[in-house]
Amino acid sequence: MKIFISPLAKPDWAVDKDVFIEALRTNWKEVIINKIEDESRKYSFTWSITQNDKDVLEGKLDKDGSTFMLESEDYLLLYKCSLYCREFMPSTAHIIFYDENYSFNLELNDKLSKKDFIDVL
Repeated sequence: MKIFISPLAKPDWAVDKDVFIEALRTNWKEVIINKIEDESRKYSFTWSITQNDKDVLEGKLDKDGSTFMLESEDYLLLYKCSLYCREFMPSTAHIIFYDENYSFNLELNDKLSKKDFIDVL
């Protein structure tokens, strides 16, 4: 499942990429981070969280620093990583998560239950 996490409108803030990368390295033991040097690409870097030598979640942050893309078949990990990414966005910002087809969107905040998150997927 691929989901996106972003504000409803173009924000006047950005996720600090360096702080986020350092936090990934600190908080996720088996993470591989790849910076994207190609200026024509939409994303500034990607990361993969691995377990048992297998990628279980891939994430990306766009160049503007306002949209995360997460992809995983492990819905619990997707939920945890979504809330984790949300922590790097302003607490007052209205942030939603949605799928590629925009067939659903829900506000992403600390009140969103694991059940509600997984049920929409």
